[in-house]
Amino acid sequence: MNAEQCPAQENTVDGGDAISNKVL
Repeated sequence: MNAEQCPAQENTVDGGDAISNKVL
């Protein structure tokens, strides 16, 4: 999921969204 799709999520240093960050 890109930040553009989830603007409410905080972007991670990797450029991913918070949801992807939880997976990592």
